Amino acid sequence: MNKVTDDNDESLSFEIETGDRIVFIRCEGKVWPGPFLELLEQGIERCGGAGKRGLLVDIRDCHGLAPSTAARHELGVSISELQSARSPLVVIGVLGEEPFIDPGRFGEMVAVQNNAVFRAFTDEESAISWLESQVAMRVSTDSPPLN
Repeated sequence: MNKVTDDNDESLSFEIETGDRIVFIRCEGKVWPGPFLELLEQGIERCGGAGKRGLLVDIRDCHGLAPSTAARHELGVSISELQSARSPLVVIGVLGEEPFIDPGRFGEMVAVQNNAVFRAFTDEESAISWLESQVAMRVSTDSPPLN
């Protein structure tokens, strides 16, 4: 497993796996905003290198304090900025459990209001289904016209 470590030696372990259409990042350990965004950036880069358009970050095996409302806002804005800095667009989903995934989906709303194609999920099947449909839709609209 790979690790992202902060200044206090707190670490978040992760594995990146490339699927047919989606890159999966599976995390364990203490989750917090800075390293989480670093993971997203690595995942987006992996998508680009592998020709994939979907990223699913699984934080179900993570622990720590749930993000505050301010931190959720900052995450939503940062996700939008990370996503818009890359072309082609990589669709992002996060899979977790409450309280990391806010029942009101505040961070998701902030990201979407800032033009991100992003959703947070508590159900893996729903997350994969949504990502695959979003990727298929974007790939089909990126295709050159038939002559």
